[in-house]
Amino acid sequence: MKFFKRLAGFAFTALFFAGLYFICDYLGANAKSFYMDTPGKTVTGSIDFSKTSVDRLVENYVNNELERDIVLTAAGDMKFYEWQLRRAYDEAAQAFDFSPSFEYITKYVETDDYAVGDIETTLAGANNGTDTQYYGYGADKKAKLFNTPEIVAKNLKDAGFDMITTANEHALDSGAAGLTNTLDELTAAGLTAVGTRKSAEDATYTIESVKGLNIGFIAYTNIMTNTEDEEALSLVNHLDNYDEAKITKMCGQIREMRAKGAEAVVIMLHFGAEYASAPDDAASQLAHQLIDAGADVILGSHTHVPGTIEVVNAKNSDGTYRKGLVLYSLGNFLTSQQYVDGSGQNRDMGMLCDIIFKKGKDGVRVGGINITPVYSNWTDTAVATVPVTEAYDNPEAFGDIFDDIAKSRIKNAYENIFPELMQNSGLIYTYEDYKYKISIEK
Repeated sequence: MKFFKRLAGFAFTALFFAGLYFICDYLGANAKSFYMDTPGKTVTGSIDFSKTSVDRLVENYVNNELERDIVLTAAGDMKFYEWQLRRAYDEAAQAFDFSPSFEYITKYVETDDYAVGDIETTLAGANNGTDTQYYGYGADKKAKLFNTPEIVAKNLKDAGFDMITTANEHALDSGAAGLTNTLDELTAAGLTAVGTRKSAEDATYTIESVKGLNIGFIAYTNIMTNTEDEEALSLVNHLDNYDEAKITKMCGQIREMRAKGAEAVVIMLHFGAEYASAPDDAASQLAHQLIDAGADVILGSHTHVPGTIEVVNAKNSDGTYRKGLVLYSLGNFLTSQQYVDGSGQNRDMGMLCDIIFKKGKDGVRVGGINITPVYSNWTDTAVATVPVTEAYDNPEAFGDIFDDIAKSRIKNAYENIFPELMQNSGLIYTYEDYKYKISIEK
């Protein structure tokens, strides 16, 4: 009897696994038909289905059929003045470390899919800049020439940044050699740089794959501090005060990125009038022109104060419409610049913005934006970027790093500066997880 029971058990097990095999074979054939034989369906690379994992099949199904979010985090200007250099220098070790500047903001940067920022300085190396009075480095606020210790590149990478734009008026503060060394230092730290290049023949833009979304990035500056060296100027994406020929060239580069596979296009643009929270006519006209040419998002810098946010309705070549997003100024992400009473210039403030791309089988669109207001806070040991809303709602998490001035500025930012900015931009928002969340799809 036991023999027959065992035999029956073996037979049942054999039938079960045989049935499972045929089911898997059937499903595998359907998967092959779906991914390889159906027009319009693509997979990454050439697939041998005898060696294809379930994970790969699921990944390609998600990439082709399900709508998903890809988040681009963007920070504004980062400038490194003498007060920051002094605080970052360790006399005993004779070395710099700027990581305390990012201590409170890193968790907002590194959790998302891709993060970009703008540094208004060069990384030319000790004693290689125009000004060398701060341990071999420069932060000349009068001449506006900057050369920052190279370690800041590693500190930025450790803080969660993936890309740095170098197209701004300070790109040539240490000459062409300083520009080249800046690119080398950023690359060595694992950061992608865009906006300047070692040779005039090098690419002016880059297309990066972010969670399966191909994003074209290009950076331009409208102004330059050093304009005397024509050869050096050719290494910088420079609009030369809204020169029409250069704007036309830039629009062509946007279309070229699209032709080369960019599903979305992001422009980092150093433009506008300093300390102006709203764009002038020239800045607004340029932004609309670039959106019409095919850009999806414009990330503005240079004005050093948080600025207007605009949603632009643009017509595609096929007659359909899409929405472009213009952030005229992200303000200062990290700086020694302070608020001057009565000026109305919120130079100590900026925005860390999460731009949400939605990708599905019908294409890619900008779905919304989340804003984390930031404040550059001073202590005896560091000038550090802090999230305004968390500092206001949960001050205990920051210990005693805020003096009375900081508390007043954070309160004003929370209650007035940023709500008014969004109100003036005509945006409707919700508040959650210390962020202002805005949908642009309605």
